[in-house]
Amino acid sequence: MWLTGGSIAVSRLRGAVSPDYRVFALDDSIEPRFLHHLLRSQPYRDQYDLFVRANTTFDRRIQQEDLDQLPLWLPERQEQRRIADFLDDRVARIDRIIVARRQQQDLLENRLLAQIRQGVAGVLDERQVTASSPIPWLEKMSCEARVAKLARVLTMQRGVDLTADEQRPGNVPVITTAGVTGWHDVAIATGPGVVIGRYGSVGSVHWVEGDYWPHNTTLYLKDAHGNSLRWAYYLLRSFPYAALQARAAVPGVNRNDMAAEDVPIIPRPLQAQVADVLDARVMDAAQGNAAVAGSIELLTEYKQSLITAAVTGDLDVTTAGSGIPG
Repeated sequence: MWLTGGSIAVSRLRGAVSPDYRVFALDDSIEPRFLHHLLRSQPYRDQYDLFVRANTTFDRRIQQEDLDQLPLWLPERQEQRRIADFLDDRVARIDRIIVARRQQQDLLENRLLAQIRQGVAGVLDERQVTASSPIPWLEKMSCEARVAKLARVLTMQRGVDLTADEQRPGNVPVITTAGVTGWHDVAIATGPGVVIGRYGSVGSVHWVEGDYWPHNTTLYLKDAHGNSLRWAYYLLRSFPYAALQARAAVPGVNRNDMAAEDVPIIPRPLQAQVADVLDARVMDAAQGNAAVAGSIELLTEYKQSLITAAVTGDLDVTTAGSGIPG
């Protein structure tokens, strides 16, 4: 059995082990699978956190003396096996459901991206007359759409550096790749606006209602050339950042590379209609994703409470039911 920073696993193989791990050889009175579950239970997880918080160094590792402080409840080996069998089955079933829920989240995200890409190209209904798209990342376009270089549709500008020490108390949001990460008393961009991540979470797109300070880790929409700002926001959300990075010589998003990309452009009245429709679809998707995320959280909490109850003797596994929350 090995342990590092609260991450625990059982190995039945021999081999070399990184010094980041603490390895235990167990005597015959201990069922490894039971101890695996025991050390993953909430009381032990809480104790690991205390170990780390007790020492402020970055590379704090769990020491033998830390483990010596842990109380160890060990029933008879046969009971350990019963509990381990029960938890192996229940935990595996819960984990399969969690994996399925996460796949559902991915499907919801991919579906929304497809809807946004169709929308910015003017396709809001499958019954609309459409044309095949010459743009590789778009399946089809409205017959009202045309193709243009992004530079003729939008102008992006690199943000300006602002360190934490330079920030002064104020109500102007400082927008980085991660979104709002600080506040300042001066704005350099007028809202509403659109900001995208240039490094780190490349392609993260943020809508900003008021005036703001775009950090130099971002690009911000300097000029929409008369196009709808909300449509421009969705156009930037639909952009193929991964493909752009794959062709780039250095990591990150280069505004000159973006400017040379082909994008769809649709008439201004249709842009406004598209923005309204996509706003509603994004809200629906957010509600669906929140429901799935809530289900994952409930299942994770249930799994942890089940492990804790079983390994501490609060749950009789011979009579426990099999209901698992959805």
